[in-house]
Amino acid sequence: MKTRISIGIAVLLCAYHTLSAQAPQMRVIQSGISTTYRVDQVDSIIFTDFVDIPTVTDYDGNIYRVVTIGDQTWMAESLRVNHFNDGTPITLVEGDTEWQNTGFGNDPNPLEAYCFLFNRPDTYATVFGAIYNGWVVVSNKNVCPQGWHVASDADWDELIAEVGDPFPAAKLATNSLLWADGLSTPGNNIDQRPGFDSSGFDALPGASRNFNGFFPISYGFSVRFWSSTPNNDSPSLVTLKTRSISNGGNLVSEDDTQPPNRGSYIRCIQD
Repeated sequence: MKTRISIGIAVLLCAYHTLSAQAPQMRVIQSGISTTYRVDQVDSIIFTDFVDIPTVTDYDGNIYRVVTIGDQTWMAESLRVNHFNDGTPITLVEGDTEWQNTGFGNDPNPLEAYCFLFNRPDTYATVFGAIYNGWVVVSNKNVCPQGWHVASDADWDELIAEVGDPFPAAKLATNSLLWADGLSTPGNNIDQRPGFDSSGFDALPGASRNFNGFFPISYGFSVRFWSSTPNNDSPSLVTLKTRSISNGGNLVSEDDTQPPNRGSYIRCIQD
């Protein structure tokens, strides 16, 4: 039996995912409550009123949904821009060796670089965003739109405290079709946790890129975001902090020893 959706004062958000054999799906946010429908199970949509979705635009003209959580306003999508906001281009690096050579933590001439998952922007750019090396994050130029910045440790701490226990990772994640099944004991996958997809932050499991340039064999297991807060334990060697959400995990994990030639995603937050 198909569903008829009646929308009053609502925000309608359509995300048509065509990855692998997964069915396209549509997400409706109404009065702060998010519901996901398979497109092939929807009979019709009736609009009785409509409210614009708040957005922000990057230097390249990409438009991102934004969400306010507590006192913070975040992008609800990962960044996919290929310029800093002063117009300086960021280098697209696809080869494994070339990615590794963008610079380890003591490189005097590092390269600020980005790529897309499996080097397939047509498939993954609008779903997961771009993957950036850490040199983009520690640059004296800002990759986020004017009035926004790469989230710091303090920003992440405030976000996690706001969504609260239990299972903050599940509350920040979305789209059960993209998170891989069977990673843990039954009932422990992230989309089976209480509060899954309740914050509007919309973290998706796009795989990161290793410092040697390798990608994992598949997406669906975790997502790693850069923090703009540097690790100052070793001043002569640049390492950065990250925050990660993993399937089967309860918490948003923190790692403070990531080399800058690793590839991770970026979430911007309003100043």
